[in-house]
Amino acid sequence: MSSQELAKKKAVEDSKVLPMPEFKYGITVRLNADEKAFCVPSHEEVDTIPFGINMALSKESSFILEYDDKLSALHAGLLGKSIFIHIPEGFVSKTPVIISNNITKNACIDAIRVVVEPNADVILIEKNDFCNVRFSRVNIEVKHNSKLTYASSYSNKVLWVRKNAVVGDNASLQWCECVKSTHLAYSRTFSKLDGRNSSVDNTSVFSGCSGQFDIGVTNEHVGSFSKSNLLSKGVLDGTAKGIAQGTIIVGEHAFKSDSYQKEDLLLLGDNSEGDSIPQLFIHNHDVRCTHGASVSSIDENQLFYLSSRGISFEDAKNLLVDGFLAHAVKKMPKEAL
Repeated sequence: MSSQELAKKKAVEDSKVLPMPEFKYGITVRLNADEKAFCVPSHEEVDTIPFGINMALSKESSFILEYDDKLSALHAGLLGKSIFIHIPEGFVSKTPVIISNNITKNACIDAIRVVVEPNADVILIEKNDFCNVRFSRVNIEVKHNSKLTYASSYSNKVLWVRKNAVVGDNASLQWCECVKSTHLAYSRTFSKLDGRNSSVDNTSVFSGCSGQFDIGVTNEHVGSFSKSNLLSKGVLDGTAKGIAQGTIIVGEHAFKSDSYQKEDLLLLGDNSEGDSIPQLFIHNHDVRCTHGASVSSIDENQLFYLSSRGISFEDAKNLLVDGFLAHAVKKMPKEAL
């Protein structure tokens, strides 16, 4: 037997003896988020109390929903409530528009559609009660020269949410999302920067001591001179697992586009796991796209420094977590937190 064959045989034997390491971060992280995990409710369990709104705006209670997968079709079939909010041209309000979602049953399956006419400036905030199962879809259209901030906070045991937006010429959209203490959370946000000089800003924060978080954001640049910013922050303790996925797509005609994305995860527990996945698909040479991603734990030197100043271990950890989330939290409307 040649020396090469002996070396190959030894390598095979060693691989049987030495198992591959199990990482707490990276591409080995897997979530159990198949269709059965979403605890599909019955018709009797679905809440039907209509949405409330704190301003006299034009609204309708029904509209057509398209679907392209099983869970989307399930959402359309079990839909319990919906609201269509129309923001008129030139509408400007410093007071946020509050969408109240009062829930009395086990499950909430709802849909929200928002159309913002030209030259408007408004903040919309979802106020949601707790329920065991939440299936939600949000569709937004921001027309030219308008500005919209849309904020939502979720703390359901099982969450499935899909949000889509189209942004027109010189228009801007800010997404703010906070997901807390869920058993299973699946969130997808897709924004199409369709107009020239359009902009989208995404801010996502999620945290938990158990459960699984699958948070994904996609920005597609179609119009020239469009700009997007994506920031995702996750804090995982105990046995929690999380994946933060960011995707930037730049079309072939999206000249002078500018995009940045950053996904950061902080692991507090010995058994928590996380992965940050930035993706870029660029089909135009005249653009600027950058990204960053990190998975880390609390710095022991920082903990020691705070402890040496008389701060308890738990308080010191909370201060460092607050500092980690501070940049994202500051971008969100205070009414949404």
